[in-house]
Amino acid sequence: MCIPLALPAITATQAIVGGISAAATAAGAIGAARQGQANVDAIGAQRQVQAGQIGDAAGQKIGERVKQARAERSRLRVAAGEAGVAGQSFEALLADSAFQENEDIALINKDTANSQDASQARTNAATAQQQTPGLLSSGLQIVGAGISKGASVPS
Repeated sequence: MCIPLALPAITATQAIVGGISAAATAAGAIGAARQGQANVDAIGAQRQVQAGQIGDAAGQKIGERVKQARAERSRLRVAAGEAGVAGQSFEALLADSAFQENEDIALINKDTANSQDASQARTNAATAQQQTPGLLSSGLQIVGAGISKGASVPS
């Protein structure tokens, strides 16, 4: 035989346990949302660092190529001066050197743009893999937990 006062106490205890469980589910959903956003923020910060590194490397390559072109044109001028050569053929050599420099710099810039695009694509893929529940999905998860806990409490 059951004590009549024990049944309301058991029901109240189950309701409290259900409420605590629903609160824990809500806290877990909020924690997951915060962690997901922190991961997305970290991925974005990493992308900014990569973009800076790619840009710095391109700047160094371009600077090196400009130095090489200047040295080449200086050698051409010295050789032409020693040989007493002047005129259109000498100007054509200088123009060709400048053209090659510009072609190399354009290639470096294209490679840099491709590297930036690839880095951005990797960032987008990593961001897409992060599960950052929005407010609606978090709210639905919390409400669902509350309903399921409320349904399990006998009346």
